Amino acid sequence: MVAPLKVGIAGLGTVGAEVVRLIEEQSRLLSARSGRGIRVVAVTARSKVKKRGVNLRGIDWAKSPLALATDPNVDCFVELMGGSGDPAFSAVEAALKAGKSVVTANKALVAKHGIRLAKAAEKNAPAPVTEASPLQKKEQQGVFLIREGKAVFVPVATGITGQTEIEVLSGLKPGDEIVTGSYKILRTLKTDTQIKVDNSSPDKFEKKELL
Repeated sequence: MVAPLKVGIAGLGTVGAEVVRLIEEQSRLLSARSGRGIRVVAVTARSKVKKRGVNLRGIDWAKSPLALATDPNVDCFVELMGGSGDPAFSAVEAALKAGKSVVTANKALVAKHGIRLAKAAEKNAPAPVTEASPLQKKEQQGVFLIREGKAVFVPVATGITGQTEIEVLSGLKPGDEIVTGSYKILRTLKTDTQIKVDNSSPDKFEKKELL
């Protein structure tokens, strides 16, 4: 069984506190959708004593964003501090260099340091998640493309992950048509499956052209 994804959140303002609350309250739904448990294991912010209206019991408090970004117990570093400089930049770069996944919606940071951060992500890309089984089968990160009306799996390497977008560092090229749909459907999709495009339902396959 795949181990839970252990999340560390830097920044507990309105957005950060709400992310903690939603992960806690919707843990079963998130697990069902992703096929893997998700837990907030550590957080950090400017003030530890400030009341935020969210339960942090059982969650470790890191002494700094940089300490959180390099915490070996954290799989995914979520940056919600804002700003194009430190501490956000140093923490995100450190997390990427440590081979962690990074989630941020910090457009100023990406605009100023995007190329440098992308290089760090590509150089230190985390290994695919391994699901224990008698055959030690590995799950590979990738997408399904549509080629001659059939699904073809293509491995990809990803970088910075935002709220609605994921940076793809390698594996795709302009003009590729990607199969999208619900997690339940994509999870069982196999190479050479005949694809019928239907954009009217989230439970059907649909294609999107990579620009």
